[in-house]
This record gives sequence, structure tokens and C-alpha cells, in this order.
Amino acid sequence: MHRSHPDRQPHWLPVLALAAALPLYLPASPVCRAATTLLALLLAGIALRPATGGTARHPVLVRIPVAAKRPDGLSLLLLWLACGLLAGVVLQARRESLASASGTGLPSSMISYTEASLTADGYLSASGWRMYPVQLVQVRSSAGAQASAAGSGLFYVRGGLALPPGSRITVQAKPVPAQNGPALLWFAEKADLRLKQAAPPWQQLRFRARQALLAAIRQAAGADAAPLMEALLLGVRDQLNSELAANFRQAGCAHILALSGQHLSILTGMLGLLLGWLPAKRTARLVNCLLIGVYIAITGAGPSVLRAALMFWYASLGRLLDRPQPAAASLGFAFFASLLLQPENCASLSFILSYSASAGILAFGPAFAFLLRRLLPPSWASALGTGWAAFLATAAVVAGSFGVLYPAGPFISILAAPLVVALLWAGVSASLLVAICPALASLTKPVCSSLYELLQLLMAAGVGRPALPLPEGRSRLMVSTAIALSVLLVYAVLHVRFRQPTRLQLAQRTGRTAGQPGLCHAKKVRPELSDQPGCPSAPLRPAAG
Repeated sequence: MHRSHPDRQPHWLPVLALAAALPLYLPASPVCRAATTLLALLLAGIALRPATGGTARHPVLVRIPVAAKRPDGLSLLLLWLACGLLAGVVLQARRESLASASGTGLPSSMISYTEASLTADGYLSASGWRMYPVQLVQVRSSAGAQASAAGSGLFYVRGGLALPPGSRITVQAKPVPAQNGPALLWFAEKADLRLKQAAPPWQQLRFRARQALLAAIRQAAGADAAPLMEALLLGVRDQLNSELAANFRQAGCAHILALSGQHLSILTGMLGLLLGWLPAKRTARLVNCLLIGVYIAITGAGPSVLRAALMFWYASLGRLLDRPQPAAASLGFAFFASLLLQPENCASLSFILSYSASAGILAFGPAFAFLLRRLLPPSWASALGTGWAAFLATAAVVAGSFGVLYPAGPFISILAAPLVVALLWAGVSASLLVAICPALASLTKPVCSSLYELLQLLMAAGVGRPALPLPEGRSRLMVSTAIALSVLLVYAVLHVRFRQPTRLQLAQRTGRTAGQPGLCHAKKVRPELSDQPGCPSAPLRPAAG
């Protein structure tokens, strides 16, 4: 296990991100904001006090200035924490200002006509309702009164058609308040939806490319495997079997269906192999970054995919500049960039789960893998350690949100991982081959269907694994809090066990067993010096190698 150097200082980005998350997820009240600001100023004062210079009084005439001391590791840590807390307060105020700017301008009971702009790709539910996430523009009442509107909302249209983002649409229906959150919902029939203005040209181009990819996947994978391929490759779950989706969820593997960093890492590895013919590694990395940007534009910048892409771009920039960055710094950069790009998503469950799982993998993954290597092969130990690290980091959030935990999820995910990788490879390869030669579909469909059947059987077998249901109400909150405290305790134990600086005695490559006498005198290492005068008789360290 790697042991950190005692003088090694933590990177500033993870510390800033961790401190900024505290005010973001505290109750949005002036008291909490004032308390956080005072705490940040106090930490900054403590951090800057040792670093201030002074003056030394000369015994006779003048005062001699004393240079300011360089801040030590603790002072820098406190300063970073203070900056992170202040940044979190600013980001929380920005999010509140965006939320307060939303409104319909008319009472919900009076609204009968709503105009909005589509902000993302909608999806089709199993019951036939298509969901459109929109940005409100204007509302009208049946009496003719109209008002400008702002904020986000959701249109649910039975049998609605797929439309590109940026399209201006209207719906004739009354809004309904959402059960969870301040957003409004509109339920309408297909005849009540109208397209008022087409999307921008680049959005239409992106939409056509997305539809062409979906058509190629359906042609190459067949009717059975195509919906799962679409979910794994593009995040489209319109045609996914509801029973299969329920099996994934009850087996503790729902994260496989959600387009996330796991899928992007597999696709990145595929691109790395395909771009291996390029003469320069920097050129291949730049092309890889560009292709990932195109992929994000086609699939949509969800919280998980955007996090993985930002981490990859930040790490790639560090390598291009010959300044490799640790994974924790990449995660901190992705957190701050996501808050700036999508401040409304920081309270969403997918955002919280994505960053919690990534932080857990960085905090617990290496230690868990090291402990499991005594029982399992290295590859299996690494995979199971990563799965358990993500499970442990997200357990409190999952328990509080869904009321159930699936401890067998990491084990089933290990068994499903090769099948998921094979499905992704088969989907990409089959789509390319069928696009070049449509006659090859008769060969690609059996391969994709076989992998689909194996993964379906595995998820069906995992449904019967034990689950831990949690009570309702305040008891669930207490259980979630206990889980979060237990996770912090586990981290503290692992930190003390594997991160405590120790003095290691490294082998000197002398061919002797540790603790036994061996080649330790100069005359043993260099026999020609034994008869010369002035030969050192004290033990010396032999030359390396």
C-alpha cells in the first residue's frame, strides 16, 4: 500500500470542492449563510496569522524587517477551506437567485396556454407519455390575459413525438404542482402540443445524428437487444423493457443503465485502441478529447457524463502540459465546473450520487482492493473494491431516498461488468459494420442477442438476493445519519492504517535476507581494496545494483 510522505501537502482543488459542498447542501437560510461566512473568515484569519511578517528591533538604532514565513501545510489547508466555504456561499446565492427568478406571472388555476423552449431530449415512458423538459417563456389564460414566464417545467404529452432541444413548443393544458420540488407539470394529449418555432440548425444536425445512431443500433442489434444497447450507448431508455429495468434496480445494478463515467471510460478505452495508429500520443489524446466532446453533444450533458468528461479533459490537459494531476484534483475541478455550468443540477439525486460514488472510489477503493488481494486475484480485488467503495459512499443517500439497500449489488456488478463491456463493444462494432454493409446484420444480431440474454439472466438471478428495507419517516433519517457516520469512521480507520507515515527499510539489492549478515563492509564489496592502507573498516552501504 502506498504510504504518503509526511511533508506532502494535499491538493487544493479537492479541499476547495469539499468545503464548497458544505454551504450548498445546508438549509438555504440567512443564518446558515452568515455562520458559514464567519467561519470562513475565522479560518482565513487563523491561516494568515502565522504567515505575516514582523520587525526585529535593533538594540541601538533601527528596526530590521523580518521576512514573512512561508505558510505551513496546516495554514494552507485552513486557507483553502476558507476559500471553499466562501465559494460555496456565493454559488448557493447564485442558485437561489436563479430559482427566485422563476415564475409564471399568473395563478396556476388561470393558465390554459403555455409557451416554452425545449431544453433537453425528452424520453418516452413505458406508459406512452413523452416527457419534455422545458424553459418557460409565456403563459395565457382562457380570458385572454397573458404574462411572461421564467423557470423550468415538465410537459408530459401522451404519444408525443421526439423533438430536438431548442424547439419552441406550446401546449394547451393547466399546470399541476409537482409533489417533490417547486417545478410545475403539464399533462396534455398529442393534439394539444404545437411546434411554434424550429430548433437552431446545429441542434437539428445533432438531433439527426442521434436519430441515425439509434436507427443503426436497432438495425444491427435486433428488436430484443436494441433497447438495452440504446440505453448503454446513448442513454436512451424509450423502448427498454420495464421488467428488465426493474430487475436491474432490484439487483442493485441500476447504475449500469444510467449513462455514467463507467460507460464513458469504456468508450474512452475503445477510442484509445482505435487511435493507437496515430504517431504522437498527444495527437491521439487531443482527438480523444474532441470525440468525447462530440459524444457529450449527442447524448446530452447529464451530471454523470459531464463529470466524467470534465475529469478526463482536466487530466488530459495536465498530461499535455507535462503536469500530471491526481484523480482527486480532477474530481474537484469537475465539481466546480459543473456548479458553474449547471447550477440547477447540484441538488438533483443523480448529481449527488455521481460525485459521492466517485469520491468514495478515490477514498476507499485502493484500501479495499489491497485488503481483498489476500483472498482474490488482483483484477477481481480491484473491481470488488471499487464496487464496495461506491456502495459505501452512496449508502446514506440511497437509504434516505429509496428506503432500501442492496448489499449484493457490488458482487452482481462484477459478474455483469464483462457482459456490459462486451455489449458496448458489440454495439459499436455492429453499428459500424452494418452502416458499411447492411447485409452483415444477419451476423451481428445473434451476437448481440446472446449477450443480451446472458445479462438478462444474470439480472433475473440477482433479483432474489437479500435486500435491506428501511423504516419510513424519522427512523429512516436516523438510519441514514448512522450510515453516514459509520462511513466516516471507516475512512478514519483506513486513513490511520494506510496513510500514516512510517519509516520503511528498503532492500539494498545485496542478495541477502533482511535481518541477516551479508555484504556490508567495503572489503566485501570491493575485495581489491582490502590490502590497501586506509581501507575503511566501518560498514558502508553497497552501491545500488
